Amino acid sequence: MKTISRAATTTVVGKVEHEFTDTFRVESVLAYFETQNNYIVTPPWLVGGIAVDSGNRNSLRSSETLTHQTNFTGEINTGAIDHSFAFGYEIGTEKLYSGSFSNIPTAPTTDIWNPDAWRPLSGGPAVKGKETLGNKTDTIGVYALDTIKLNGQWLINLGV
Repeated sequence: MKTISRAATTTVVGKVEHEFTDTFRVESVLAYFETQNNYIVTPPWLVGGIAVDSGNRNSLRSSETLTHQTNFTGEINTGAIDHSFAFGYEIGTEKLYSGSFSNIPTAPTTDIWNPDAWRPLSGGPAVKGKETLGNKTDTIGVYALDTIKLNGQWLINLGV
């Protein structure tokens, strides 16, 4: 028996930046991520201290994530006080899927002291099952930050 593993990641990211003035700009990022991790593992398991069972462990796992973030930053002077600020939002969704293989070839239990390397396999070929939605998470975040410079020594940070 052998171990079969497949992992893959797909990432697409788009970014737009614009400077309205020397002191006010916006940045917007849209990102899509897809991951996949499929495996069949046939580790030897000791049964009763005298036999080796090569049963299998398997899994189908994948996820999809879509997120969008927009961030505004700037600086203004209100007389004797300087402000550096940032505000924006992020919205996203993530879906997690899971499933399993079926009809995986297995080898019968064999004696640990007299193993039979030629014992016949049962089952097979492995069939990839359907992945079902196991979890979905939607997120929304909004923030605003301001750093107020009173003088060369004192700053006040405010944020929500």
